[in-house]
Amino acid sequence: MQGRSLDGPGGGRLVAVLLSLGAALLACLVVTSPAVAATVPGAPTGLVVTPGDGVVDLSWTAPASDGGSAITGYRVDVSTDGGAHWATIGTTGDASTTAHSSGVMNNVSYLVRIAAVNAVGTGPESAASAPFIPSPLPAPPTDVSGAVWPGPDGEVFVTWTPSPAPSGRTLASFLVQWSSNGGGSWSAPVPTGSAGAAFLVTQLPKGATYLFRVAAKTDGGVVGTYSVASAPVLVPAEPVIVPPTAPTNVVGIPDNTAVHLTWTASTASGGAQISFYTIEWSLDGVTWPGHLDSTGSASPSFTVTNLANGVAYRFRVQAHDNGGAVGDFSAPSAPVVPGSAPGIPPGGPAPATRLTLTATPHAVTRGRKVTLSGTISPATNGVPVSLQVWRHGSWTTLRASIAQSGFRFRLKERKVGRLRYRVVAAATATTLASTSPVVKVRVRD
Repeated sequence: MQGRSLDGPGGGRLVAVLLSLGAALLACLVVTSPAVAATVPGAPTGLVVTPGDGVVDLSWTAPASDGGSAITGYRVDVSTDGGAHWATIGTTGDASTTAHSSGVMNNVSYLVRIAAVNAVGTGPESAASAPFIPSPLPAPPTDVSGAVWPGPDGEVFVTWTPSPAPSGRTLASFLVQWSSNGGGSWSAPVPTGSAGAAFLVTQLPKGATYLFRVAAKTDGGVVGTYSVASAPVLVPAEPVIVPPTAPTNVVGIPDNTAVHLTWTASTASGGAQISFYTIEWSLDGVTWPGHLDSTGSASPSFTVTNLANGVAYRFRVQAHDNGGAVGDFSAPSAPVVPGSAPGIPPGGPAPATRLTLTATPHAVTRGRKVTLSGTISPATNGVPVSLQVWRHGSWTTLRASIAQSGFRFRLKERKVGRLRYRVVAAATATTLASTSPVVKVRVRD
C-alpha cells in the first residue's frame, strides 16, 4: 500500500486527522428519604423565679428539641390556687430564655410555668415553680460587721441588724456576700437558711482582707438590696487562738484546814471546751505562792486542802481549754479563814442538805427568760450551789452561787426542746453534797 503526502504551501506537511467522538449518555439515579414533618417543641427545664415589687423575673433552659421548627417564643402561665387553674399572662415573642413580667400582684402567692412555641404550635409546659409572693423589696440590713472566728480555718462571724419586713411579709432568711478586692467584685450570694441575724462564713482564703454585705429575703422569696459593706476584716495567715474568759464570782467556804471553792465557769471560744482550772492562793493578794496546776475537770468547784487554820487566804482561778489556750486569772476572792466553820458533829456523817427546785414558767418561747428557784433546808450559813442542765449526755453547770436558805437563777434559753435542770449543793463542813429533783422546761419557737 502506498501513501501520498499532501504538501502545503511553503513546504509544510498537512496531516489530516479525522476524530470521531461518540457521545455517551449517563443516567443518574438519585435516592431520597421521605420528608419528616415538624412537631411542637419539648418542655423547657430549669425554671428559676425571682419575684420583686409587683414583678417577676424568669429564666430557664431551652427544650432539648425544637421539634424540627425554630422556637419563636415562650408562653408564660401563672396560677394562684396551687396549680388547679392556670392563666396565660403573655408570650415572649422570641427565643430568649429569660422574661420579665409585671402581670403579678403583691402579696399574692403564685406558681408559674412556661411552654415553648414554634410554627407548629405550643409544646408541653415546664414543671411548675415553687410558690412565690411578690412584695415591696425588704430594706437592707444595717450595722453589718465581721469578726475573725478563732480556729485553724479561714472563718468570719458576720452579724447585722435586720430592717423591718415589708407590710404583710416576714423576713425568712438572708443572703451574704463578700469581697476580697475592696468591693470591686463580690462572691456568689450564700443563703443563711434562717431569719437569724448572724452567719459564719467558712473556708475563706487566709491572709486576705474581706468586706461583707447582706440582703434580706422575705417569706415570699423577694430579695432586697444589699447593705452597705462592713468594715474590712483581715483573716490572718496564722490561726487565731482566743483564750477562755476569766472565771468570775470566786467564793470560798471555810472548813477544817480546807476551803471549798466555787466560781462562775469560764467560756471557751471557737468550738473549744473548758478542760480544767488552775488555782492559786495568797496571804496578801499580791504574791501567789500557793499553786495547784489542775483541778482535773471542768467543774467550777474544788476543795483546796492542807491549809493552815486561822489564816486568811485569797484565791484566784484560771481556765484551760482542750485546745491548749489559757485564760486570765479571775479577780481574787474575799479572804477565807479555814477552821472558822464548826466541825462535823461526832456520832456519824453530816446530814445531807435537802433541796427543792421549781421552774417558772414550765414552757417558754425561745429567747424568753425562765426563773429556776428553790429552797435549802436546814438553812445554813452559806453553801455553794450550782445550777446544771442536761446536754449531750451529761450535766453541764450554768451558774453557781452561795446560798443560805434559798436560791434563784434567771436565764434565757435559745435552744428549742425539752430541757432538764437540777441544782447541786456542794459539801460543807456540816453537810454532805446533795442534788435537787430534776425539773423540765419546754422551750419552743
